[in-house]
Amino acid sequence: MVLKAVIRLTTAQFLKGTTGANLDILARGVLWQHGIDYKCGTGHGVGVCLNVHEGPQNFSQNIKEVALELGMVITNEPGVYREGEYGIRIENIMKVVPRTSNEFGEFYGFETITIAPIATNLLNTEMLESTERAWLNNYHQQVFELLSPYLAGDTLDWLKDATRPI
Repeated sequence: MVLKAVIRLTTAQFLKGTTGANLDILARGVLWQHGIDYKCGTGHGVGVCLNVHEGPQNFSQNIKEVALELGMVITNEPGVYREGEYGIRIENIMKVVPRTSNEFGEFYGFETITIAPIATNLLNTEMLESTERAWLNNYHQQVFELLSPYLAGDTLDWLKDATRPI
């Protein structure tokens, strides 16, 4: 469910002027359908001066009147946390990019700028729709293509395994 939440937010296309609060439900809603919530934000701005949480942009239930703008960098990190038991979170960093413009307005989306495999060993792949499977396989192919030229030996073998199609 956490991966599904990451994918839904990552693949969002939204109208210029949209805030992170408007989009938070895309990730959180996947978990709500199963009666699960997390008490933190879904994402936050990334600092340029060593601040971990730097706004004003974020994804959360707190209504903020800050529109996402081209070039803004923001994390995508939904999770499931069971106090005293475990926590599951997938975190990527994304950049707001232009998607399309037409008579209805300007539409933005996200480009994932984190280049690291997503662990698949705990995934219940039967829960994934074909589009979600394709997204993960395409993401992993991109990770492999970008990182493999810099790796060799056991590290390259690890990357091949970590990014193999599901």
